[in-house]
Amino acid sequence: MTTEPNGHPASSTTEVNANSPLPGDSDAALAALRRRKQDLTDFIENAAVALHWVGEDGTILWANKAELQTLGYSRDEYIGRNITEFHADEAVIDEILRRLKNGEELHGVEARLRCRDGSIRYVSINSSVYREDGRFIHTRCVTLDITEQKRLAEVHERLAAIVRSSDDAIISKDLNGFIRSWNPGAQRMFGYTAEEIVGKHISTLAVPERSTRFPESSPASLAVSASITTKPNAKPKMAPF
Repeated sequence: MTTEPNGHPASSTTEVNANSPLPGDSDAALAALRRRKQDLTDFIENAAVALHWVGEDGTILWANKAELQTLGYSRDEYIGRNITEFHADEAVIDEILRRLKNGEELHGVEARLRCRDGSIRYVSINSSVYREDGRFIHTRCVTLDITEQKRLAEVHERLAAIVRSSDDAIISKDLNGFIRSWNPGAQRMFGYTAEEIVGKHISTLAVPERSTRFPESSPASLAVSASITTKPNAKPKMAPF
């Protein structure tokens, strides 16, 4: 080994840079990238949530298994078709595509999709556009099935309408005995408006010596019909003369 006059080893053109890839490193890196790509592909293909890409003209470019299963189509029946064919409301999908083309991000946009068996599913759409050099490549769309929530909301609204229109006094209270809802029938019977009575204890409706007739340890929801007002344990807001 040769040395410089100061005794240090002479520099060599064969010195290896610590950051330079060693023989075989590039193959290992490519293999790692391939594994990562496979892992990501498997993740989105088998994700529990419905995902798809749509081109600028509305053509469905890709969809994962969850999306196909939600709507009941095979890959051949779905991929390559225009997304508008599967929307029950043309105006809604036209507006979605327009907003995406204009660069908007969509969050919680509700729509109705037509399934292969003819049924309709309610969905909530979150979407944005992937662009390269400003050019529209495809959408990145997440579709959440909210059909069950919609059906429950409709049932709740129907029941609420029945309660509102009932001639009976219908009251609900929580486990601690506090009134949580109060229909017009209850207002006519007891004289209290909902604003006055909701949040008050159920014992407000009982004469003092009979207040224990309204037990607190009863179900969270209590329906009180007109018949109880014929008993002496309930009092109206204004006592009759």
